[in-house]
Amino acid sequence: MHNQLKDLGREIVSQESGEQLEKHSRLWNHKDALDALLSKKKNEKLQALRLMFKDSSEYCFTLEGFGAFPNLRFLHMDSRDVTDELLSEVKSMITSLANSYLSKKQLLPDLRWFSWHNFPLRALQISNFSLINLVILDFSRSKLTHDWSGWKHIKRADKLKVLNLSWCELLTKTPDFSGYLKLERLILEKCESLAEIHSSIEQLKFLVFLNLNFCSDLRYLPQKLGELPALAELLLDGTSIREIPRWWVMKNLKKLSLDATPIIHLPDSTGALTNLESLSLNWCSNMGILPHSIKELRSLIKLDLLETGITEFPNSMESLENLKELKLSWCYESRGISALPKLPISLISLAISSPSLITMPDLSSLINLKQLLMCMGVRDISGPSELVQQQDPMPWWIGKLSKLEVLTLTLPHMTKLSPELDVLPHLRSLHLHGCQALQCIPQIPSSVSKLHIIDCPSLTTLDISNLENLSELYVLATPLEDISGHELLYSLLEWKISADYAHDLQAHLRSKMLEQHGLTKNMLGRTREIERGYFSVLGKIKRYVL
Repeated sequence: MHNQLKDLGREIVSQESGEQLEKHSRLWNHKDALDALLSKKKNEKLQALRLMFKDSSEYCFTLEGFGAFPNLRFLHMDSRDVTDELLSEVKSMITSLANSYLSKKQLLPDLRWFSWHNFPLRALQISNFSLINLVILDFSRSKLTHDWSGWKHIKRADKLKVLNLSWCELLTKTPDFSGYLKLERLILEKCESLAEIHSSIEQLKFLVFLNLNFCSDLRYLPQKLGELPALAELLLDGTSIREIPRWWVMKNLKKLSLDATPIIHLPDSTGALTNLESLSLNWCSNMGILPHSIKELRSLIKLDLLETGITEFPNSMESLENLKELKLSWCYESRGISALPKLPISLISLAISSPSLITMPDLSSLINLKQLLMCMGVRDISGPSELVQQQDPMPWWIGKLSKLEVLTLTLPHMTKLSPELDVLPHLRSLHLHGCQALQCIPQIPSSVSKLHIIDCPSLTTLDISNLENLSELYVLATPLEDISGHELLYSLLEWKISADYAHDLQAHLRSKMLEQHGLTKNMLGRTREIERGYFSVLGKIKRYVL
């Protein structure tokens, strides 16, 4: 939630109730919430309560205090883990004076959202709480096990739609799901000991979202997982899954993510996922080929294949008529590919990095492209002069990409850019990294606002005289001798020109550039690996220019 909107909401609540805690409808400040809980003063207006315990000494409330909030709908408790030494003390603090109250009725009958991180299951019984109206249950970071007695009580929550058990490190297998038939979202992320999913998951006919990310001990999925008719998102990043079951009736699956798994191949039945919009196989180094049935994924919008071992693409890639984003790079151990297949005209964003890609691919048909990153490799060379002697991979088709907005090139053999560069009316950012043989740049479109030229040792002249919209210019590790239009430099927001490498600044600029191509968000924290992959091709020639 936007901070200003959140502050506005809190201000409205404060104005409505003044300083009287017993009149507040929402309590988010820990001290105020704890004071209200300890006072045991009845507050029928209170609907939301949030407590963030940082010290065990704060476990000084009684369950009777919750009885003062009969209309509470949202409860969030974030507590520290209770050690064995503190267990008896904490248990006494929480449960004292509550027995007589709890003998009459269960707590919080109107509760809809129950979130208690590090739930003290050894000191507190979940059966103390009424769950008849519960919709969301979040017990993240708790010491739960599959045979915990509390699962039986949770089955009474027949309205439960969301179950979050993230970071439950003692959970080796899931509970029996047969009592949670209305469940729509199941989150088991970072349950690192989880090795088995109960077969009853096949009964969750309303399950839309399943997150198993980073369950590193999970090697197998239930065979009938593919029969979940409503499942739309399946996240399996960082698991140990090598194979996935055949897809049958999973017609509604829209997102499948298998990043950083040892998976070897996708089943031929992948083509049955006709509504799939996003497929991610980043860092799947064992993945050698894609199934030919991928051509049936006509709804696919985003395909991520960073740092894979893929050596062969189906010839039918161009049939993916709705594909908008495609990211391709190869792991260090892989030989990659020497040529690209024909790509669909629908592409808007394309990122390619391959040390084995020598021949310049023909991208002239990609007339809808707005973002392009291309990083090509180099053949074995014996000296810097061979950079120029080898085939010049100039992107001759660049002028046909009239919608291009962001262009990043790492082409060590390229001696010059296409003169048609200046016909790109929408180009905003131009990044030239490691273009070792580049000797001249034609007129740059006046629309460019960001220009980065890094590690281009053959470039000595630059003309920026027509760049009326330029706000950011960085030229590093490039021995410029003449800059036409240098008077513009003093009106720029950011600029630096240096023949030095400025490694820290280069790293910062690379990060910004990758972000423009959507390569730094939601990438498992592997920014360094991404940079290594996209710039490793420079390693073969770096020794000749240092």
